[in-house]
Amino acid sequence: MIDFLGARGWRPDNPGAMHARDAADEEPRLIDVHCHYLPAVDDGARGIQDAIALIRAARRDGAHAVVLTPHVFAGRWDNSLSQLRPRFQAMRRLIASKGIDIELYLGAEVHLLPESLRLLEAGEVPFVGGWDGMRVLLLEMPDGRIPPNAMAAVQHLLRQGVVPMIAHPERNKAVMRDVEAIEPFVLAGCLLQLTAASLIGEFGARAAATSRALLDLGWATLVASDAHNLAHRPPRLRAARRWLAEQYGEATAVQMTETAPARLVAGRRELGLDEDAG
Repeated sequence: MIDFLGARGWRPDNPGAMHARDAADEEPRLIDVHCHYLPAVDDGARGIQDAIALIRAARRDGAHAVVLTPHVFAGRWDNSLSQLRPRFQAMRRLIASKGIDIELYLGAEVHLLPESLRLLEAGEVPFVGGWDGMRVLLLEMPDGRIPPNAMAAVQHLLRQGVVPMIAHPERNKAVMRDVEAIEPFVLAGCLLQLTAASLIGEFGARAAATSRALLDLGWATLVASDAHNLAHRPPRLRAARRWLAEQYGEATAVQMTETAPARLVAGRRELGLDEDAG
């Protein structure tokens, strides 16, 4: 049985918290579990050169491992695992041939729709990682609201052995209005992924304030970039990590940008999520 209380978020006074290390001793080993670098499949990288530039930028920003999470959004971006996997395999080979020292994994950002649940049942949805022996689905809700059927969908996923990790809740208007709107999902066992750019104010004051509230409540699980392009939504994990260290301490910065994402990636190996990655 999952200890959802301990799994869902991070509090600086957790007895199991890792000790803060001197940030000057070594370069942070950042892991980004939400980004849109796979080319020509959604609103992220438009082509191969864009993708290479974004991955180079992510590596310069401190990322040592990245989970590519193209949108799965029926009627808008009709992606599936069988369609995405060969593109991912080709991309990973290309990045290796360029000598870019970064680990790449395939996940997806899955919009909350009935079609998404049907894809899941067909084995056609890439998972972002593993958590306490369960597969983790990066779940996107509409930015403007929390749909009335959202909790039923979450409970259905949990019964299937899938933990939803809700993407960028701090940018959801319902959560901005009342941060406690997300509490039932936290209590149900959902993980929460904050956006690096939100923490440092690049999505506006309300998203920044909501991010801080989620951190203060101990509901946030980790921080990811949700980077799409170099012009307007570049990788910003290093800046977010610095902000976390300044505002919440080094231990929290490490947990949110290194330890928790590493746990998610380690869960991939435990569950064999990459056995067919090629």
